[in-house]
Amino acid sequence: MKSGKDKIISSESINQESMPFANTEFMSVYKGSYTDENIQIAIKVPKEQSTKQKEKDALTLINNELDILNQLEHPNIVKYYGYVVARAKPCIVLKLMTYSLQMILQDDKAKDAHFQIAFGVANGLRYLHENGIVHLDFKPANILTNEDCSELNICDFGLSVDLKKDTSAVRWRRGTPLWLAPEIAQQMSAEKPEAPIDPCKTDIWALGQMLLLLYKNGKVRPYDGLNYETIPELYEHIAAGSTDTIPSDKPLTELITWCLQKYPVHRLNATQVVEAVEKLKLSAKNK
Repeated sequence: MKSGKDKIISSESINQESMPFANTEFMSVYKGSYTDENIQIAIKVPKEQSTKQKEKDALTLINNELDILNQLEHPNIVKYYGYVVARAKPCIVLKLMTYSLQMILQDDKAKDAHFQIAFGVANGLRYLHENGIVHLDFKPANILTNEDCSELNICDFGLSVDLKKDTSAVRWRRGTPLWLAPEIAQQMSAEKPEAPIDPCKTDIWALGQMLLLLYKNGKVRPYDGLNYETIPELYEHIAAGSTDTIPSDKPLTELITWCLQKYPVHRLNATQVVEAVEKLKLSAKNK
C-alpha cells in the first residue's frame, strides 16, 4: 500500500472542462488535463447542496474517499494523483477512463471478456480485502474500464470502510439497495439489534451478482423484472437469498453459485475467487 501524505495539486496545473460527463447525488465528474504530468484526468467535484446536513454528508464522503485512495496503489484500482482545492473543498484527481462496466454490460460488449473481467474485478477486490478495506458499494457503475476491458479499475470509495480504523457493525448499513447482500437486507428491514457481519463477504455477494450479469444479455442490474413498490419490499426479497436464475452451463456458473450463497460463511473469499478464475482460464485454454 502507499505510504506518506496525500498529494495537494496546484489549481494552476489543472485544466477542467466546463460541463461534467458524469454525476452522482453528491459529486460531478469532469474531464480535464494535468499539465505537470501531461495526462488526461477525471476530476470529482463536490456539488453544492441544499442543506447544511447534505453539505456535511458530501464532505464526509469525499474525505473518506481521499483517506482510502491515499492508501491504495494497484493495477485494478483507479489511479489517484492527488486533490486540488476549489471553493474551499477538495476535488479528487484521478486517471481518466471513459467507460464503466455498466456501460459495457448495457451495450453487451463483454461477451469475449468474461474471464478477464472476472479476474480483474476479483483481483482488485482481493487487494482491498488483504489491506483491510471493504468497498460496500460494489457494482458495475463503480468499475472503470476501456472499450475492450483490458483495463479494469475499482473506483468510488466514498462509502468504503477501513477495517483497521472502524469495525462498527452499524457502518455496514450502506450501499445501493439492489446490490446489498442478504444479511445486510435482513438487518435493514428487521427491528432488532444487528448481528455481527463479515463485511468482506458482502462485497463477494455483489461480485457474484456482477458476474451473473455477464450472462444476462445487456442487463445492468440484478432482479430485473422484480415488482416491488417499496424499498422494504425489496429488502425482504433480497434477505431471502433470492437471485436471478444462474445459468447451468456457463464457465463461471459454479463460481457465481459459490459467491451467491445466502449465508456468508459459505461464500468464497476474494483470494479463492481469483484462484478459481485462474484455474478456469487455464482449463479453457487447454481445451
